[in-house]
Amino acid sequence: MPPPVLAWMASVGGKGLTWDELFAWFDATADDGPMFGEHRTTMHAPLSYGRYRVTGSITSFDRKVGRRTGTFDIVGYEFDLWRGDEKVATCWNSLVLPRKDAS
Repeated sequence: MPPPVLAWMASVGGKGLTWDELFAWFDATADDGPMFGEHRTTMHAPLSYGRYRVTGSITSFDRKVGRRTGTFDIVGYEFDLWRGDEKVATCWNSLVLPRKDAS
C-alpha cells in the first residue's frame, strides 16, 4: 500500500495547472517569493495503485499586514483525490503571497 504522503503528491501533480498559473490567479508570480504555508491531509480511504482524478477549490483568501513583513495574502486551497466515485483524500494547503506595494 502506498504511503499517505503520495495523496498530496498525486493531488498537486494532478491539479491541472502549473504553479505559475495558480499564482497568476492572485496576481502573483514566482519572482514575488510565494511561500508554502500550512498543510493538512485527511485520508478517507487507503491509497492503492491505479488511476485517480483531482478536484479542487480555493477555500479562503485573507490579506494581512505585518509590522516587519509588510502586506501579504494567505490563500487557502484544497484538492480532493478520487478513485472512481470514492473520495480517497483531501489535501488542504495555504500559500503566503508577499505584496510589495499593497496596503
